[in-house]
Amino acid sequence: MKTIYKKAVLLLSFFVVLTFSGCRKSEEVIKQMPEPESLKEYYKFWRENSKGSFIFESTARLWTRKENVSQVMAGDFREGGLAVKGGPLKFGNHVVLPYKEELNGTPEYVYYLGGGGDLKGKAGLHAARDVFGTLMSIELQAPVSKTVARGEGTETVTGSLYIPKEIEYLAPVRNLDDSATFVLHEGFHIKWNEDSENLKGVLIYLEYDPGNGMNTVTHAKNYPQRIQKLITTKDVAEGYVIKNADIQALPNGSWIVIRIARVNYVVLKNREETYKVGAITTREGDLLVRHK
Repeated sequence: MKTIYKKAVLLLSFFVVLTFSGCRKSEEVIKQMPEPESLKEYYKFWRENSKGSFIFESTARLWTRKENVSQVMAGDFREGGLAVKGGPLKFGNHVVLPYKEELNGTPEYVYYLGGGGDLKGKAGLHAARDVFGTLMSIELQAPVSKTVARGEGTETVTGSLYIPKEIEYLAPVRNLDDSATFVLHEGFHIKWNEDSENLKGVLIYLEYDPGNGMNTVTHAKNYPQRIQKLITTKDVAEGYVIKNADIQALPNGSWIVIRIARVNYVVLKNREETYKVGAITTREGDLLVRHK
């Protein structure tokens, strides 16, 4: 289960009324993050320190059938390098409880919505399906810092976040009789399902890796370094048509990974502590690059 949590954070839910004993409400300041300039900015956001971080994730290959795509959440509160116990979390209509794990004999507490923890065998890998494409309220019962009240009780941190619709890759369709659908070239037309509420656009990420498959034999000697290209475009039904400038830096005839993504995230602040909640939905696949 620890593997599930790490996967969610690398890539890379919200309101039921309950009363908790030993909790107290304190002032909140909600800061909506600006539009991410790249996937690197998104991952940088996750690497920054905070008292707690929680991520909703939906990732799959380009042509994965919709029913086989998972929708999960994982996260924790941290103190002194350890994942510490907080109270229940409210993500939309979901209440998530801390799940105890042992790391080298030391207890740590993580939160799962699907894929592990208390929901294992129940809601499973589709536990967070209903949160994508909604504006969700957030209520965290965060552990009180030891410097404030000797580690006793929790305090309430609230906010909201729009979770973008899951990316659904629509075109070009997979057709084993038409190899051109697997070749990335100028004029290659990519389409996905539109999310009119997503104002941050869609990220199309292209990456050449000299260690990827046949590249080790055909291109690694002349192109020993990774080459990356990020395209930010509007989230519209028309999709995006690849331009020559998008692929000219990628070695001709090499295999590259293409990722299509929507992301959003928010920082919640309470006292001097910050808490991060984010979401990422991606579809990815391997394509052969051909220059005209």
